[in-house]
Amino acid sequence: MTAHPARSPSGATPDGAGWDWMSLAVQAAGVPGRGFSPVHASADGVHVPQVAVCALSPEPESAKAARDFTQATLQGWALEELRDDVAVAVSELVTNALRHGLRRPPGFANDPSIRLGLLRRGPHVLCAVADPGDEAPAPQQPDHAAEDGRGLHVVASLSDTWGCAPVDHRGKVVWAIFSASPEEALALDFPRRAFDAR
Repeated sequence: MTAHPARSPSGATPDGAGWDWMSLAVQAAGVPGRGFSPVHASADGVHVPQVAVCALSPEPESAKAARDFTQATLQGWALEELRDDVAVAVSELVTNALRHGLRRPPGFANDPSIRLGLLRRGPHVLCAVADPGDEAPAPQQPDHAAEDGRGLHVVASLSDTWGCAPVDHRGKVVWAIFSASPEEALALDFPRRAFDAR
């Protein structure tokens, strides 16, 4: 099932190609038996996954477009309690992709530069940002006088867990998971990790 906000934000184009590229984030985030496993619906149909994806242009305005897309999507999914935290994390991940992930290797000529995906299963949301850069993100030691360098720390503090997975020698996908309540996050029992090299 694909869910899109009623209006697509300026600068964000719904990606009709589907969400196959997100499968690496889903696999990396999954913990067998207890983890975020959105590809299988529950028998009662209550936790059928919902997906929203968009392609973002390599422009500075894309971070705002990604925030707007995220907020509209989570509003549509009735997850207002997660809307602001997920939107801030998405903005940080898209900003990192714009700054560090836009080296365009062969094979990306026709692909969107940056893709954003949101996947919901029950009270959990996985956000994923894919870019053509192959360098894994690493949190930097924060310089309190610097204006940047804190993005991954922000993502880590807002999310239940986050990580990164390479995309078949064509970039990477960085993901984060959010739960509607601390009890839901504990039920997932995620290890905290900054990079998952699969």
